Amino acid sequence: MIKLSWILSLLLVLGACNSQNKRDNTAGMDPVPSSGFQAELPPLGCYEYREGENLIRLEFFAIGQESTAELHYELSGKDANHGMLKGKFENDLLKAEYTFMSEGRESIREVVFLYKNEQWMAGYGQLNEDGNRFINSDSLNFSGDMPLRKVECEL
Repeated sequence: MIKLSWILSLLLVLGACNSQNKRDNTAGMDPVPSSGFQAELPPLGCYEYREGENLIRLEFFAIGQESTAELHYELSGKDANHGMLKGKFENDLLKAEYTFMSEGRESIREVVFLYKNEQWMAGYGQLNEDGNRFINSDSLNFSGDMPLRKVECEL
């Protein structure tokens, strides 16, 4: 009787260990996206638009759920500004807050860029009263008049 209870106890312990291993095997696996497809992220690095006296330069340090980049504008007839943007890249759109210096003052405004055909295009649309947020960021115009194309980063 003692042997039988000992054998039953051993089987229970082994069974419990085996079921624990099965649970642990799936714990470290990445979940499968609901669509079954994960789009490739744009390459990190520098993107630039340059024509005449106009320059827009975007240098990405991270692209994805947490995207960061340095953005620099030098447009003819306007004050130059440069700063950092932080946001989220999803469905070919980068929606971000752009913190920049212009005329010796720090400002923050919303920016949206579309990544299409290996280039970035800034979104334009109606702004709020303060001029720092889009009224409806889902209905922006991405004309592609000033496309930012991949370039070598300057040192």
